[in-house]
Amino acid sequence: MKLWFTQIEPPPEWATRALAQKGWQCGHLPFRVIEWVDPGPVDLTDCAALIVTSKLAARWLMGHASDGRLPPIAAVGRSTSALLAGRALLFGDDPPPDSTVLASRIQRVFAEPNRFIWLRGDPASPVLAKALATHRLDQKIVYRTTPIPKNFAPLTPPCMVYFQAPSTVTDFQKWQRHPPARIGAIGPATRAALEKLGWNIDFTPSRPEIRILVDELPHAEAFKG
Repeated sequence: MKLWFTQIEPPPEWATRALAQKGWQCGHLPFRVIEWVDPGPVDLTDCAALIVTSKLAARWLMGHASDGRLPPIAAVGRSTSALLAGRALLFGDDPPPDSTVLASRIQRVFAEPNRFIWLRGDPASPVLAKALATHRLDQKIVYRTTPIPKNFAPLTPPCMVYFQAPSTVTDFQKWQRHPPARIGAIGPATRAALEKLGWNIDFTPSRPEIRILVDELPHAEAFKG
């Protein structure tokens, strides 16, 4: 069965080989391209922590951070944290899996209102900003994703589309108008976008990392019929 990845970058070769052992033929179905954005000066004065919720934001930070001392970094996901190796990570080797859990942990660490800087993409889920409404959250857009026009034929079942951001749900719905045969969702925000459309979700890993997907996704035979 075909497994379509919707993230901007294709899945790593080790993952496609491992999934092939489970009967999955991996394909790449990106809906957006990256445009890096200059956010202007980033004032770190009185910043309790930098918030990084994507690998793209982590790459921007590592490419633009000076040799000076940075505030602790609150990162989402092990893949993002791995890109920030050598920096002070607020949650160490146990990063939260999504923005909802991140906000909850930040609230426990910082009982009093504090100032945070969120390095993010555009668009971004409103979950984090709402959850940290009692704090000062300065949002710095460091990249933007632009939709790619889809001019080819609809997907042929049987297949599963693995939605990896709420924006890919919106983009797919505009292109296809109807759900794919099988649906995977990377995490809560993406699940919520799919549920808003009334689409049934067949699989969500316990964490967003690709290694967890490879470990937890059942054999393709389980989704046939």
